[in-house]
Amino acid sequence: MASITTRSGKGSPLTNAEVDANFTNLNDKKVEKDADTGAAFIPVGTEAQRPGTPSAGMFRFNDDTDQFEGYNGSAWGAIAGGGGGLTYSVKTANYTAVAGEGILADTSGGAFTVTLPATPSAGDQVVIADAGSDWETNNLTIARNGSTIEGASEDLTCDVSAVSVELIYDGSTWEVFTKSGFLLGEAPATTGKAIAMAIVFG
Repeated sequence: MASITTRSGKGSPLTNAEVDANFTNLNDKKVEKDADTGAAFIPVGTEAQRPGTPSAGMFRFNDDTDQFEGYNGSAWGAIAGGGGGLTYSVKTANYTAVAGEGILADTSGGAFTVTLPATPSAGDQVVIADAGSDWETNNLTIARNGSTIEGASEDLTCDVSAVSVELIYDGSTWEVFTKSGFLLGEAPATTGKAIAMAIVFG
């Protein structure tokens, strides 16, 4: 919050320097707009640039996930409006995911590993889909990166083709949810925990 010196708080008239300081502090903290009918400029930064001691109600744009996010008093979470949901990108080699990301993992050129975020917060989400329908032949490994997956201290090996895996961190472990049957001409069919357990534990 901006630090403002008031006459009532000080108990005497403000000096010229104090008045100047008030204007400087207000200018530093204001939310600017590009035009009367345009848009406001809000803080933009990476996850590493989040406030060190955030307060509930804070709002910013996450430069890592390309999404708006807000702080609810205990964790940062994505806010709708950052482009219609997850942003997907194709990966064909080892990669470390960030929270709120969608990954199209194409293992047609060989098996590789997607590593989960190192310090997840409750509600963080990562979605990984079999882009080349080759996971059965060239397995995709999802590395837990220090956390557990479904309570197990094991990496997740994806060896079922045409599957989309959604991982949501519940505060203590990565929960796994899946969808299968999205090859051309097939209707998506949610399979939830059943196929997830088959993938995780074989």
